Amino acid sequence: MEDIEIKIDPPIKKGELYAFYKRNGICESGYGPKRSELVLRYPCVTVVAFKGGDLIGFARALFDGLHAAIQEFSLDLRFQDTNELRNGCFVDSDPQGIAKRMGEKLLSDIRRRGGCFFSISAWRTGQQAFYAALGFHENKGAKEFIIDERPYVKKKGPTKESRQRGNPRA
Repeated sequence: MEDIEIKIDPPIKKGELYAFYKRNGICESGYGPKRSELVLRYPCVTVVAFKGGDLIGFARALFDGLHAAIQEFSLDLRFQDTNELRNGCFVDSDPQGIAKRMGEKLLSDIRRRGGCFFSISAWRTGQQAFYAALGFHENKGAKEFIIDERPYVKKKGPTKESRQRGNPRA
């Protein structure tokens, strides 16, 4: 495993992140090449894993000096044993410990910068076990609220017309 490099905020070549997203069925590929790489232009901490120069893992956290919200944690499917959804943004297994090393490096770097509160959304059981192994625990006192306007997500729930009629659940 010595040929796997884990780096903080490394330069990423144009098109490299999009190719990683596309190759691993990661939903951000739905934005297309140009927009999917906007995440690299705004304030965040990134941790990237490379094998032989190829990007195989990517994690990013928004960080304001105290609080870090981990927005993405992805590992190339070739380095996961099982992944039912065949989607690299769900780290269901990490047999080589690559994602664990990435997570440890991300948390360590943010702590070094003054971070003291970390959050992440875990969507699946496999992810929950992975994040727990990094030290995360469920925040039972909070409920996450979202607005999802991603263009590639099939819309479910209330329509504009049903909200105008006063029936938000229609």
